[in-house]
Amino acid sequence: MAEAASVINKFLQAVAEAEEKLKKIEEELGGDAARLLAKADEMARSLAEETDKIIEEYRRRLEKELEKELERLEKEYREREERELSSLRDRIERNRERAVEEALNLLARVVRG
Repeated sequence: MAEAASVINKFLQAVAEAEEKLKKIEEELGGDAARLLAKADEMARSLAEETDKIIEEYRRRLEKELEKELERLEKEYREREERELSSLRDRIERNRERAVEEALNLLARVVRG
């Protein structure tokens, strides 16, 4: 019986040691998990910051391109407007000259009788 009690005690001691080792492993894994989560959070923040920088740079470039395109379109519109106004002025001048000429011809006919 003493031998059985000794075997049981050794078995219980081995179980207690195994439980203690498992507890330490769980604590280490828990610490590792916490460190991994902290690292993942840090990496996610870093990625978000880098993404924000890329988006901001793209936005600035896009604004510059849009500004250049707007300036080009405004210039094109002003040039077209100037051409149209010039053409209109020319037609007005030609019509005025014809009207004066017709008025003079009419006056000459009236004077001649």
